[in-house]
Amino acid sequence: MAEESTPRDRRELARIVGLVVAGAVLLALMLDNRQSVTIGYVIGDVKAPLIVVLVVTAALGGIVARLLEWRTGRTK
Repeated sequence: MAEESTPRDRRELARIVGLVVAGAVLLALMLDNRQSVTIGYVIGDVKAPLIVVLVVTAALGGIVARLLEWRTGRTK
């Protein structure tokens, strides 16, 4: 007998699929953008590979999202 999926199972599957798609898009962007770029700060400029800038930006975005979830009490 086949088990019927619950809404929680479907949400979890959708979340996993979304993360895989987002990861694939990020990987494609990183592989396509390997050139070096200049990042301007108030006190100077820094040259770094665009792939590093994208990874750091994605990581900071994830951290900010988690902090906002924690602050608003929307954690599971």
